Amino acid sequence: MIARILVAVLVAAASLLIGGCPTLHPVGAHTSHGRIVSVADGDTVTVRLDSGKTKSVRLLAIDSPEKYAARYGTPAECGSLAASAFMERFEGRRVVLISDPTQDDVDRYGRLLRYAQLESGEDLGARALARGMAIPYVYGAPARRAAHYHSLALAARAAGRGSWGPSCAGDFHTSLPGVQDGLDE
Repeated sequence: MIARILVAVLVAAASLLIGGCPTLHPVGAHTSHGRIVSVADGDTVTVRLDSGKTKSVRLLAIDSPEKYAARYGTPAECGSLAASAFMERFEGRRVVLISDPTQDDVDRYGRLLRYAQLESGEDLGARALARGMAIPYVYGAPARRAAHYHSLALAARAAGRGSWGPSCAGDFHTSLPGVQDGLDE
């Protein structure tokens, strides 16, 4: 167990050395500021921008359990309620939305694809990964924060946090009645 945690820490340190600090704004990135007004699930929020517009935002490079069943009669995915509740803790908080020049600007549903950081610089996607409420997600080319996100997921897995615990065993896309909370303490 100690060896797995040590490996995760070394991977995290190496990713910072190779990829730089993940909270810095990459060259070519666009930023906007706003406030989270609602949460759809652990990787999608609605933000009222300072411009007054309200936008749906899909957090870049992470995937969390779906809050609502994909098929009628199927329970929500394992860990979905915990992942959503975790993100709901940030409702009302101001955020900085940061694009990634390696990724699309919007997805096929019209949602902005952005990293979301609190004004303190804390990355919400990174925080969800560290708590085991999400896994890294690569669509097309890896995002600039992919290495850092992967190291956070490895550490959460090694510690059995969130959906990496016994209830979900890291497979939160499985619909298992009774374990939607995904929190094994």
